[in-house]
Parts: sequence; C-alpha cells; structure tokens
Amino acid sequence: MATTKAQERGWRFIELKRGKEAPEDMNDISDDVLRDAALSARDIGFGMVIYEDEITSNA
Repeated sequence: MATTKAQERGWRFIELKRGKEAPEDMNDISDDVLRDAALSARDIGFGMVIYEDEITSNA
C-alpha cells in the first residue's frame, strides 16, 4: 500500500525495502521519526520513512 500511495503523490521508481505492521501502542516506539510514521499509518492507512542513504541489508 505504501508504494501505491507514494505513486499517487507523484513519487516514481519506488523500491520498498522493508515494511511491518505498526504496534498497538505507538508510545512503545522510541524513535520519533518511526513513531510519526506509525501514527500516520494508523490515521490514514500508511506511513513512510524515506532515508537519504540506502539502508544496508543487515541494518
């Protein structure tokens, strides 16, 4: 769904590296950026975090 929503907003050549379900309690997410993405997912159905540098596969 994140890929579709990004394409609807004009993003092209999207490659989803990782995804997962947001936890029930968003307060359990210590990272502010990830918590905001999870809150977005809860509120509108999807959330994204876009990194400037590619995430390594062992991250």
